Amino acid sequence: MKKSLFTLLFSFICLGVHAQLGYWTSMGFVELTPDESITYKYVLAMDDESQEAVNSLYASLKAVGDKSLIKCNETGLGGWYVKKDYPLPEGNYFESDFYNSNSEAHANELYVFLPKVRSFINNNGRIEDLLDYLGDRVTVDFIKKDEVTECTDFEFISNLKTSEEWLKLCLDVYNHGFEGLHYFAPTHFMIDRSYWNIIEEQEGGESVLIAEIDWTTQDGYYYGYIENNSIYIEKGVGLIIKSDPVEGAQYWEPQVPMIANIPELEKGGHYLVIFTIDAPTDGEIRLDLCSWDGSGATMAQIINVKAGEKEYQVDFLHYPTDCNDALIFYQCGHMPGQHIIKKVQVFKIASARGRDDETAKLGYWAGEKFLFIELTPEDAYNYRYVQTLDEESENTLDDLMADAADEAILKFIENRYFVKNDIRLPEGKYFESPIYISSEEGVPIIICPRIVVSLKEGYEIDGLLEQLGSKVTVERSETAYEGGIRYYLACQMNSSEEVLEAVRIISGFIESGGIRYFEPEMYNLSFTMYGEGESLIDKLKGGDETAINAVKATKADDAIYNLNGQRVNASYKGLVIKNGKKVIIK
Repeated sequence: MKKSLFTLLFSFICLGVHAQLGYWTSMGFVELTPDESITYKYVLAMDDESQEAVNSLYASLKAVGDKSLIKCNETGLGGWYVKKDYPLPEGNYFESDFYNSNSEAHANELYVFLPKVRSFINNNGRIEDLLDYLGDRVTVDFIKKDEVTECTDFEFISNLKTSEEWLKLCLDVYNHGFEGLHYFAPTHFMIDRSYWNIIEEQEGGESVLIAEIDWTTQDGYYYGYIENNSIYIEKGVGLIIKSDPVEGAQYWEPQVPMIANIPELEKGGHYLVIFTIDAPTDGEIRLDLCSWDGSGATMAQIINVKAGEKEYQVDFLHYPTDCNDALIFYQCGHMPGQHIIKKVQVFKIASARGRDDETAKLGYWAGEKFLFIELTPEDAYNYRYVQTLDEESENTLDDLMADAADEAILKFIENRYFVKNDIRLPEGKYFESPIYISSEEGVPIIICPRIVVSLKEGYEIDGLLEQLGSKVTVERSETAYEGGIRYYLACQMNSSEEVLEAVRIISGFIESGGIRYFEPEMYNLSFTMYGEGESLIDKLKGGDETAINAVKATKADDAIYNLNGQRVNASYKGLVIKNGKKVIIK
């Protein structure tokens, strides 16, 4: 196969780092170093028999308090953390070390790798050549040809046993220089280093039981009847909720207290709830941690449950306020039959997982990786992003753009614009976002009024939509390559802050087994061009902001605006636009 000059050059560059451990991305080479300070490795069972063997071993170790095997609770990861010197039962496993990277954006994260890669080959390449080269080292999960772009999407599962072997194979593919191959980076998962420290503390016993109830020991009595649910206690059985939802009723059944008298909760605290229920069917339940007297916030988690009696664990992370006296409500989502709550325990973990006080930062939790992505508005750009929400507003903005001097308004595509920061928009329906720098890759992005949520097969979006409210609706859905359904949620909102708030609500369900990943729709401006040959980023940085000519009749002499172009009063604190100039109000 003939290689292009670019491919040969790229292969030559790769050869220079062949001895290094790592992988290539569009942003460059990510070098990896095994972290010897971590005494565990990550292990994924590759077949049902091996999984059952590890489950049985975990149960026996847990019974005697042995922490050699820890179950992974991160959404989207699964698997186990295993002490490096601990022998596993005979079986088929993939093992990954914990790695540090040379990426400044991820200096606080530890990498583990999954035996999977997903990418595509454009119409200049041949998937057959790649398959011949890989041979029996991988198994094809799927291959799909896009009839429009003529690209071939694919996902392979590694048959290799360790992350080191897998990483080296991925580098070999790059060194080979397959024409048309977009990338071949192994799927990885990043764990906040402080979170890993908390896991070791938690599994080492540094947690405190602060509340518990065993419903099977309580004297029996009739609890009540709430909207087609009868509730009573039967000694020796537990707290029984008989659910009989009527057709057309709301998705979530009425709330029932499953444990009360939880003592003081602390702002930023991490609380672990372990409970045993006997569910009538497979489905979803929702737990709300809240206060009796309204002194604290409410946090909700949605959990996938299976029919029958099982124990479940749920984390409530970074509780947002102090709370004097708390309880937990139980709700089921259209699961007719008899629910029996057996036992509930609430533990306070030594310290909250995640970075310090993430709730005070601007950003979002990336559901698939359980990683907080911080967003920082970048003052170096003279423009903000504006999207018109109806045809009339688009026509108005097009007219003003024609009248504006010094490129005060730039049309990006269709109904999307960049507007200089000191320009107040005329009346209309708009969505606005400043240009942010993302901590994930250190790249400039804008937020769009849409959220993408991927649910695993068999899960419904109804309960999540009810929590998000009427401003968020399903725009469209599609079958996801990874299985299940991917939903595109339209946000009837006016600012990126509102969208991020909706994403924060979704992150409250981050432990839900049904959510594969979620994120606001974003646009990376790094590689976007404006016109012929001019970088959009350079364009947005250009110009003398103190000498911008305004759009006709859109300024008021004494008006004050924030960097989103929203009018604020004199009590507003921070960086604002006044009389066409940036000033700080203290």
